Amino acid sequence: MDEISGKAASDQETQDFVAHAVHELKTPLSVILGYLENLREPATLDDKDLTQSVLDIMDRHVVRINRIVDEMLIISKLETRRKNSLDRGLFNIASCARDVIERLEIVIKKQQVDFEIQIPELEISGDQFYWSQILFNLIENSLKQNPDTAIKIRISAEVNNDESFTIRVFDNGIGIPPPDLPFIFKRFYRVKKHLPKNHIKGSGLGLSIVKQAVEAHGGMITVRSIPNVETLFVIVVPNFKGPIEEIAPSA
Repeated sequence: MDEISGKAASDQETQDFVAHAVHELKTPLSVILGYLENLREPATLDDKDLTQSVLDIMDRHVVRINRIVDEMLIISKLETRRKNSLDRGLFNIASCARDVIERLEIVIKKQQVDFEIQIPELEISGDQFYWSQILFNLIENSLKQNPDTAIKIRISAEVNNDESFTIRVFDNGIGIPPPDLPFIFKRFYRVKKHLPKNHIKGSGLGLSIVKQAVEAHGGMITVRSIPNVETLFVIVVPNFKGPIEEIAPSA
């Protein structure tokens, strides 16, 4: 009976995932199709500035579709919890963090972020691709939640006495409302807030990927947030240089 119930729950979860994915993809596709219709109008084609504006909007939505697909593939692979889901090896976590920051440098400068990194030059055992995803999504989350505010973001890391490894990502921005905190790692969940009409929203998968990737490395992630004061994500990975044992995925 338990096996049947487990399969039913798994099937329902798969159906929910597909339904959400279809919804997320339909929105930008509908926008693109609408602007394609505009481009068929002679008046639009005659106006070079308008044409360029339409093409720019379409391009942003194509980028969004591409990212949604990439993130769905990543989270699907992580959720299988197969032994080969991680390409384990030793890599420099500080170098990994610098690469991520470089990818986000344009946004960081545009938003005038006071950015501080305190990560030792340390080799850790894990999958560098997924650690890049972890750091990228946490930093990008801070940037996306505070598009019009010059916030401070601080990333720090340290080795603990029990040979575990802790990474902290802090910002002093808008924060996460208490009712939303229990759900922020849920797939497709977004904190409701007012954004500009031209804002291209994310997939709602970023923080879910973070949690899944941390757990795949045998670690845990927690978050605390005081609205308009601070938000702090804390990742703890045990035995960071030894063999990695995956923990069971949480509900």
